[in-house]
Formats: sequence, C-alpha cells, structure tokens
Amino acid sequence: MTVLGASGTGVTTPPPPWPTTSALYPASPESGRCRSRPQPLGQVGRAWRCEMGRDNQKRRKAKSREKLKRRVRDRSSDRSTFTWEELVVQARYVLVQIMTDACPCGECNAPTWEESARLLSGAMAHARWPEAVGTAIDTMAEDAVGQAWDGGWMPKDVLSLMAKDFTSATVKASATLMRSELRRYSEAQLSDQWSAQREALAERSGSESAKEALADLEGPAWIAVAAALLEALYTLADLEPIPLVQPRPGSHSGTVRGSGAESSKVYEKIRALLAKAESTDSDAEAEAFTAKAQQLIARHSINEALLAETPDAALEAAALRVYIEKPYEKPKSELLHVVADANGC
Repeated sequence: MTVLGASGTGVTTPPPPWPTTSALYPASPESGRCRSRPQPLGQVGRAWRCEMGRDNQKRRKAKSREKLKRRVRDRSSDRSTFTWEELVVQARYVLVQIMTDACPCGECNAPTWEESARLLSGAMAHARWPEAVGTAIDTMAEDAVGQAWDGGWMPKDVLSLMAKDFTSATVKASATLMRSELRRYSEAQLSDQWSAQREALAERSGSESAKEALADLEGPAWIAVAAALLEALYTLADLEPIPLVQPRPGSHSGTVRGSGAESSKVYEKIRALLAKAESTDSDAEAEAFTAKAQQLIARHSINEALLAETPDAALEAAALRVYIEKPYEKPKSELLHVVADANGC
C-alpha cells in the first residue's frame, strides 16, 4: 500500500501498526503529550487529571493542532485514482494519528474530538472518503472492543460506566461500535447473557456500524457523529481489565447457571420487588417486599442446586454484576454486600 509522505509524493510503507496492548495509543517521546494515569474502574475519561502546567498545556494544544493539520494537508487534494482498499488504509492512518495525539483528561488543552473530527472530514477530497472513514473506524473498533471483552467487560458494563461521565451521543456511539463487533457472532456462539445484551444494544443505537451511522450525513451533522465515535473508540480501547463473569463471545460452551430465560425472569422479579421496597414510604411494605425477594432468591438457589445434581446437567459457575446508580452509591453498595452475604452469594 502507498501512504502519502510529507512532500505529497507516494512512499511505499506499511500503515502504523494497530497496537494490541492496553495502551492502544501510546505517546511518542517527542510529542510532549499529557501522560494521564488511568484511574480505577469508574474514573475514566473526564475523571482523569493532567499533570502539565498551564503554559505547557497551551503550547501543547497549539503544537498538536499544527501537527494534525500538517498530517492532513497533503491529503486534501483529489486522489480519485485511489482504490477502495487504499482509501481505507489512508483513513486508518489518519485515525491512528488522531488517537495518538488525543488526551482524555480534559485539562491539557489537547485538540477536542470535534476539532479532530473536523480535520478528519477534510483529510481527503474523495467522494468515498466519508465511507472509508466509517469502515476504518469499524475495523479499529473490532480490536478495541475485542480487547474490552478479553478484559472482562460486557456491553451493559460499558454503557453503565460511560453513562456517568460521558454525553448521550458518546454513549450511543459506544453502543454502535459494540454492535459492529458483536454482529460477527452467530447465536450459537453467544451465551444467553451475551445474546440478551446484544439485543439491548439495538435499543441504544439504531446503527449497526460506524459506517452506517455516518452514512448520508454532511457538514456539522457528520462532524458531531464522527466526534462521538472517536471519543467512544478511544475510551473503549483504554478500559482497564475487570473480573470476568462470562466467557467472551465465540467461546460459549455449555449452559451458564443463572443465564437462561427462566433465571432472567426470576432476577427481574427480584429486582422489581427490591425497587418497590426502596420506593415505598411504609416500613411494613418495605419489609414485606424485601422478605418476598429473599424467598425468591432462596427458592431459585434450591432449584438450581437440584438441577445441578441431574446427570445431564452441564452447568458452569457464573456471576452476575449489579449496577449501582447515583445517588447514595456507597450506602447502596454496602447494603448489597450485606444482602449478598445473607443469601450465600
């Protein structure tokens, strides 16, 4: 493949490698970019803090902008002779450069995602360039999202976390990228939980891919959606590993305990009872709802234990994450631990 050099002439060189480690977008030693330290789960994106001084932040922002402009300047002329494959390689190259220069701390004055999307939109005067950008984002998302699955994440985990710190547009873009990766798997390759969460993603985003999300958009509308996709891609690639509760897609075998349709119905009943107990002003009603929920938990545990003793049972141990929303996150977490201990979880 041919990648354009700084002088505008074609130089035969492979595109920048797409890293597979947890730091997908490392800073080059000479870039001077902010080296934010990843924080524990729940403190990604805007929760990061930059360690650069104010003057360095301003210089860094100006330098990053000029660097990005130089990288796309020679790609602004008409390259109508490019094949489709070469267009996608060019788009991937520009995307990797944008990600490398990005910083999510929100304090070091790095180019915003909107600024990067605007530069990306004008990187090449070719009729199929926007389509190539969408395709390149989808291929890069396969690596980033696949790495998240390997790190123990599931779609609901990602959406629950991002809803706390990111805009609705970025959350929607994340759902789009996860749908793009998960569409590769058949139902037989997914556990019940994975299948249910893949279906739930369709409710968060109507697009199955970045290419589809960007289709038929122009001007500010295209830039807004592209900016959200860039931020979502960066965030998905930078997620820290968490405990695994389900095998990743494609590795499903056997029946996972607590993941069947009947189990899901029981869990929904339990959650509904606990929600009623939390919302009522009557102590007596709250105790009644809680007692009923505990009865269901105990009965369901006994049923699964009996099922596991049958000779044809092929159950795997499983875990279930409970998502704690604001407000009063700490008290809710402490209460959850008490309830879990009381029920042998």
